[in-house]
Amino acid sequence: MIFNPNIEIGKIISNDEIMRIFKCGNMGGMRRSKANGVLVLISDQTKKFYKDNWKDNILYYTGMGKKGDQVLKGNQNLTLYESNKNGVEIHLFEVLKKKEYTYRGIAHLAAEPFMENQKNFEGEMRSVWIFPLELEKKRVCVLNDSKRNEINIELDNLLIDKELNEGSFDIQPFSGYQGTPKAKKEAVKQNTYTIYYRDKKVALNALAHAEYKCEVDKNHKLFIRKNANIFYTEPHHLVPMEYSDQFDVSLDIEENIISLCSHCHNEIHYGRDRFRLIKDLYEMRAKLLKSVGIDITLEELNQMYK
Repeated sequence: MIFNPNIEIGKIISNDEIMRIFKCGNMGGMRRSKANGVLVLISDQTKKFYKDNWKDNILYYTGMGKKGDQVLKGNQNLTLYESNKNGVEIHLFEVLKKKEYTYRGIAHLAAEPFMENQKNFEGEMRSVWIFPLELEKKRVCVLNDSKRNEINIELDNLLIDKELNEGSFDIQPFSGYQGTPKAKKEAVKQNTYTIYYRDKKVALNALAHAEYKCEVDKNHKLFIRKNANIFYTEPHHLVPMEYSDQFDVSLDIEENIISLCSHCHNEIHYGRDRFRLIKDLYEMRAKLLKSVGIDITLEELNQMYK
């Protein structure tokens, strides 16, 4: 399960906002939200009796329980202990200044939890659980900016139409997928929006590889382009270009571009049944995407189309 809190990593929010967004309690360092399937962790550096420490990008997080030896059963220590297999998402906040909660993102257990001795708030030694946590390197943050999304959809649609409609175009055969990650090109600013470079040659390669047919169904009825003797299909980036900043490699690569008829292209953006198309196309392309460094789950991809 992926829960999207719509919080930018590094943003500072209040305790009341954490309660409202995650539907969890307002006290303690471990706050379970069964409604959203998450466990919110608060690493409060202003409280001296919990010794949470970062080392080599790992947070050694102290379990819950102020008095006596900490235990796993009967509290959220067990939830965190089993979080790599129980499906509960871990969302981490840090408090560096009282009443200011900085969102660090989704975390997971980086190693087996272990026990060590620490002093409690009364200075007495006791055994506590330590949970080594690592932040997710890639996190799908859903972009709720409809204008930015519309700009990127329009750029996809216009990618090759202008070239083809202005006159003759030398259609070259495409030798096939290379399976090699491609470096990203620098984005440009358009007013207040970030726009990512698209290469028309890459788009045409992808359409040629699909034989200018719709990859949802090759039997979909198509028409011939006005100024080129090929069927009209539209290039669609399966992992949308507007999410480029969440990947270390280029999304503008043949393995990520689908050839779609006009109907399917509109349905994947605006249709009620778009997730059926996304599932079919993802299953068709998952291995190819991974081969070029685009490592994404179906759940993460679905989030991008909500």
